[in-house]
Amino acid sequence: MSTCANCGKAITPAGKRFCQYCGAPAGQKPAKSSPLPIVRLDQLERTPNRRLVVGGAVAAVVVIVTVIVVVLSRPHTTPDSSIGSGGDSGSLSTTTAESSSVSTTDTSSSGDNEPAAVVRDYYTAVNNRDYQTAWQLGGVNLGKSYSVFVDGYATTVKDDLTVLDTYGDTVDVELSVLWSDGTTHEYRGSYTVSNGQITSGTLRKIS
Repeated sequence: MSTCANCGKAITPAGKRFCQYCGAPAGQKPAKSSPLPIVRLDQLERTPNRRLVVGGAVAAVVVIVTVIVVVLSRPHTTPDSSIGSGGDSGSLSTTTAESSSVSTTDTSSSGDNEPAAVVRDYYTAVNNRDYQTAWQLGGVNLGKSYSVFVDGYATTVKDDLTVLDTYGDTVDVELSVLWSDGTTHEYRGSYTVSNGQITSGTLRKIS
């Protein structure tokens, strides 16, 4: 008696060519099964997830772009500068060799008074290149030597002064400065005057 190689049941009667149960040919050898590939656990742990890698890269790019946009969108502000010229980059007033008289406008409610007159006389002297008079009217108190004070006006063509208000010894002003390169720059600030002389002042660039 032979046994079916396919289903394992006995083939009867003996000599029969096909299994009466599964129909497989008698005497057929069982098919060999291919073994499954063996993958080590450490290999699985080391294999990166492509989706995670791609997603992480995209997230990093988005963060970088966002930071750049935020930095570039911050407004640029111009800090206050102390009045006093003199050759360094913080100087607000400079002059050329040409001479011109100061243009002044008084819009203060208290009218013309001594502090406002001192400030106007100061800019009249500067525009006339009478730096000795400007020095005596307050340049001496602006923290620079005389030569540095004069050099600070090396590129200004004209200062147009507007007195906005006067209260006590303080004079609020607006200054339009024409530079030798043809550009005009606007400043706003105040001066403190005592005993006919400017003792301190601050201007802030507004345009």
